[in-house]
Amino acid sequence: MKVIDFHLHLSQKPDLNEELRILDYDIRSLLIQLSIKLKKAKIDKGMVFLLDTRVLTKEQDLETMKKLINSHNLSNLFFSVMLDFRRKDVYDILDRAASCGVNGVKFHPIHQKILPQDYERIKELAILADSKGLMIVIDTHYVGYDCDVYSGLRLAKFILPSIKGPVVLAHSGGLKVLEAVVLALDYKNVYLDISFSIPFWAGSSIEKDFAFAIKKVGSGRCIYGSDTPFIDLNFAKEFTEKFLMNYGFSPQEKENIFYNTANDLLEKRSIK
Repeated sequence: MKVIDFHLHLSQKPDLNEELRILDYDIRSLLIQLSIKLKKAKIDKGMVFLLDTRVLTKEQDLETMKKLINSHNLSNLFFSVMLDFRRKDVYDILDRAASCGVNGVKFHPIHQKILPQDYERIKELAILADSKGLMIVIDTHYVGYDCDVYSGLRLAKFILPSIKGPVVLAHSGGLKVLEAVVLALDYKNVYLDISFSIPFWAGSSIEKDFAFAIKKVGSGRCIYGSDTPFIDLNFAKEFTEKFLMNYGFSPQEKENIFYNTANDLLEKRSIK
């Protein structure tokens, strides 16, 4: 069975500070190592989230990013960048992202401390990204003492009426997965990325809710991801396979979740 891991990070250990400052490291070397790691794990493709918002902040970064995206050694990797919506030059950064072949832009309400007063600005950026063919990814993992304050689901609900293209809810809401389901039922351009949440909620009632969510929304709008290194690459794959088997998902549904759904999204944007 073919596999796309839709949720990858470049840090080699689960360290958020390292992840947010990844440009301080040898990014090309880290990408090559990740590419090799995917091949060894028999994963066909992967989506890398670059959370360091310094990516593409300079004009000269454009050629560097183009070379990375089109590198033969990295042909199994695709990219999404987190935008610093507070920067005055964020529109230039968005233009560079679109022109170099990045697949999507991400907003992370908890890490970026996004409040309701920021929603209009983010909606404006999301509309522009959508018009350029970029998918929108919103982190909706419900975790931490401030997750009610910085809500990914609330942000998604605000921007969705204005977006025509794909909006991916990273981690599918976690604890709030049923709220993610309601959004997906209301908006057919919503996709559920099940990374991290499946193994994290193992053995709980939330695990059953995730099985319900996938069946209710449909495997054609659900996407596998590991969230490595926060969840081990191989463990996530094996655990998700067991989860889908235990809850009676068909071979076709498994193929959709592990490959087809994500592949359709990537092919719409891919320049590879």
